[in-house]
Amino acid sequence: MHCQGLALELALKFYLYDRDGEYPAIHDLEALTEEHAGISLNDEERSGVAGLNKQYQRDGLFEYPSRYRPNETRVVISINQQRLERLIARIVSLTSRDHLVARILAR
Repeated sequence: MHCQGLALELALKFYLYDRDGEYPAIHDLEALTEEHAGISLNDEERSGVAGLNKQYQRDGLFEYPSRYRPNETRVVISINQQRLERLIARIVSLTSRDHLVARILAR
């Protein structure tokens, strides 16, 4: 889950940097997607990002080593991996760096 959130955050910040030459110093996936990037999400994507964001933000409350160890307060909320990959591919494909997009999206 943390890797999913980080992947989406980095894709959004890459897109924003490519578009504006800068990006906000925040980690809120919903704010990055809708407020800053202005990317229109369908209901399924919006729900997935909201669920992922909830857990991704909560991870920030833990000390570094404990983020990767299960405990009684953790709840795993994740977006379907294929849906997340499609969303990230769509975000990154909006950039002007075709050669880099091809490398990032290569499997």
